[in-house]
Amino acid sequence: MSYPHPTKTTYDHLAFSDDSGHEDGRYNSLGLITFPLKHEESLCNELKTIFSSSSINDEFKWQNVRSAKYKFAAEKLHTFIFKHLDKIRVDVLIWDMEDSRHKDISRRDDNANIGRMYYQLVQNVLNKRWSNNSS
Repeated sequence: MSYPHPTKTTYDHLAFSDDSGHEDGRYNSLGLITFPLKHEESLCNELKTIFSSSSINDEFKWQNVRSAKYKFAAEKLHTFIFKHLDKIRVDVLIWDMEDSRHKDISRRDDNANIGRMYYQLVQNVLNKRWSNNSS
């Protein structure tokens, strides 16, 4: 028996995201960093150097910026982002859960809503902020 070959998916951009507040709180947010795939190696190598020189292992958590180590790392990341604004986009979507469009919905499904918000943000960034054929 032969199986059909899956369609090969090609893409030309990378996207990294994080959400905040969707478990509780008035405001929810999604952050999305995107860049063309052709810049992956150079940008990731530079980030690895920043993390290594800052003694950060795998993940930078903004809640840790209370310590000196993370404050210095945050300064390095800030410099990195602004140095590469010609290659990187940083987009943030924030919404108010107490807005009448959200608050007055009975049995509101916040998990489904965050999925829709991710979809809207990614679609908007790839289709309207990068070139028309970005994927």
